[in-house]
Order: sequence, then structure tokens, then C-alpha cells
Amino acid sequence: MRNLLSRLLSFFRRPSVKTLADIRGIDTLRKFLGKKIYYNGAFVGELEKIIADKNNKSPKKIIVKTPSNKLYKLKPRLVVIENGLLKLSKKLPDLPHTAERKLVENEKIEKYSAEYLSSVETIVDEIKKLRDRILKLDEKLIDGEIDLKTFKIIRKDLEIKIQELTRKGKEPIKKLKDHLRTVYKQKMLLEREVERYKVKIMLKEVSEEEIKGRLEALNDKIGELDTEINRVKSIIDTYEILSSETTREEFLISNEMLTQIFES
Repeated sequence: MRNLLSRLLSFFRRPSVKTLADIRGIDTLRKFLGKKIYYNGAFVGELEKIIADKNNKSPKKIIVKTPSNKLYKLKPRLVVIENGLLKLSKKLPDLPHTAERKLVENEKIEKYSAEYLSSVETIVDEIKKLRDRILKLDEKLIDGEIDLKTFKIIRKDLEIKIQELTRKGKEPIKKLKDHLRTVYKQKMLLEREVERYKVKIMLKEVSEEEIKGRLEALNDKIGELDTEINRVKSIIDTYEILSSETTREEFLISNEMLTQIFES
């Protein structure tokens, strides 16, 4: 009975495992910067950065830099402080496909943005048709096929429709610009991933054959993103050109101008 009680007491007296999450104070945290971090006795990287809470001065996130210069954002509780050494409680995640995973996360965004792209394309087509009708209407007036009163009524109606379409396109255009920025970032991320692989090949960390398939997949995706960028950029540019050309001031023909047309 005495032995059992002794064991229980010794169990409760054991110091709890301390992690970086338990450390408080900016100055104290700063002392850990640059320290080596180990996992199962093997060196995995250095503590590159600590993101601390401004209020209680405790770490929220840490950045670990590996020997291959990869940066990992981790939770402080994953780094155990043991006999002055920093040890990971679990293996660093394998992140060679960070870019691909990021793209998967953004698939919903791309699908959502496709709706806006379709909406703007429809608006642009409708504006073009209305502009063509206005040009034909102008020709009919000059050729004397319609009278001035009819011309003014029809033209005003067409102008109003164009203005309504232009206003209708503002929100989806804003969304498309956001989408364009996202796609640019995705492309840059993939391109950096390709460069990392090239460096690995150059340093002979991996053979070209090992990652040939992955490089091809990455380059294919970069090509797809280029196509997406060009398509979205083209429709945005077209909309903005049309909307700038279809202001009410440009379409309205003054009575003085009409007089000049008929006198010439």
C-alpha cells in the first residue's frame, strides 16, 4: 500500500512537458530565435521567427527554416523544450506539393469566379450589339431614312440600356479583378515550386527522372493558369474600354451637331 501511494505521489510530482507555447515575454522568446530544432535526434531546422500575441506576449505561431531553406509555419506547442534543446513532438509535414494543394483549395474560388466571367462576357456582347445598333441608327439619320424625333427617342433608349449594362457589370468586374490577382499568385507559387525542383536537380538532391512527372504536371498547370489569366484580362480590358466609350456624353448628339450634319 505504501509503495502504491509512493508511486502515485511521484507521478503527480513529475514536471509537465514544457513547450514553446508555455513561454511568456518577448525578451525570453527572443532567446530561442536561431536555435536548432531536432526530431528523433536528427536536426530538422532552426527557429527562424516567432509570431507573438501582443497582449499576453505568448507565441501564436513559429516559423522553422530547414537546411533546404523551406519555411514551415507551426504551432508553438509542437516544439518541446527538453534539457535546453528544442524538439519537435511530431515530424515536419512533407510539403513538396504546397503549390498543388494551394490550387486545390482555390478550386472553389475559380469555379465561383467563372460565373462572374460568364456574366461579364454576356454584358460585353450586349453592349457591343447596342453600339452597333446606335451606329446603324446614326447612318439612317444621316441618310434621311428616319426623322430627328424618332432618332432621338430610339437613341436615348439605347443609351440608357448601355448605361444600365455598364452599371450591372461593375460588381462582377470587381470580382474578376480579385480572381485575376488570385490566379497570378497561384501561377507565381507554381513557378517558384518548379524553380525549387530545378535547384534540387542541380544540387543532385533528386534525379530528374524522379520528379519528371511532377515537373510536367506543374508546367501543364502553369499553362492552364496563363490561359485563364489571358482570358480574364481580355474580358476585363474589353469591358473597361466599352464602358469608357459608352458614356452618355459621347453618345448624345447635340442639336447643333445635327444641324451641321444636315447642312453638310
